[in-house]
Amino acid sequence: MKYFTPEWFNDGIVSQMHEPMRKTQNAAQFSEKFYQKLYKIEKKAFVRYYKRAAKLQRMPFDAAGAERQFDINYEENLAFVKANLPDEILERVKDVRVLALGSVEYDVASQIERFCGKLKRRCLDIEEQYDEQLASVGESLGWDTVHALDNLIDAQIECVEQINDDVVISLYLEESRANLTVILRGTKLPENANIATGGIVCRHELVKTAEAFSFGLLCVDESSLPFTVEAEAVGVEIKTN
Repeated sequence: MKYFTPEWFNDGIVSQMHEPMRKTQNAAQFSEKFYQKLYKIEKKAFVRYYKRAAKLQRMPFDAAGAERQFDINYEENLAFVKANLPDEILERVKDVRVLALGSVEYDVASQIERFCGKLKRRCLDIEEQYDEQLASVGESLGWDTVHALDNLIDAQIECVEQINDDVVISLYLEESRANLTVILRGTKLPENANIATGGIVCRHELVKTAEAFSFGLLCVDESSLPFTVEAEAVGVEIKTN
């Protein structure tokens, strides 16, 4: 895909990293005591939230399970922070474990906010570029097709199959209980068709090329990892059943 790549998807997630951060000077120095105290506080808060959610849903509450889930979430967030913050910021972080718990000193917080701001602007620039080129698609295929693309967001891919000279993508939108069908005229089945099944659509992409159209879907799998389904097509048709 030209615009909405897995890298674009990841940048969008990383650009929100600063939003839940709490600024505190306690994070301005390495302190095992502060880290241990913060870990216990955050875990207790998570378990309380888990308990309230279980009560609202009238589900049994598993305190040990909630604690294990917090530990898993923390390890995932720690790996996320290490993998996505640039080295020049990580080098200034006194204790990355504290940052993974959502607390950061003021100076480092400012750096992270600027970094996230740059990523956010880059993501928005790509969205604007995509919207601008949609005009040529609308003129060729009709604006009904362009507007119908938005119906694909949050839909689950149920099947991708080759029918004669067309590729047919069947989707289901749970919120409205609608069955959707995308027909890509005059193309071959994408190589990653088997991977696509079960994915949830995050973004669509339809670009006019010199000879045809480039159609793509940015999706996430069960593990929330991004992947794409894309193909060149002579024409594109979207049906709601």
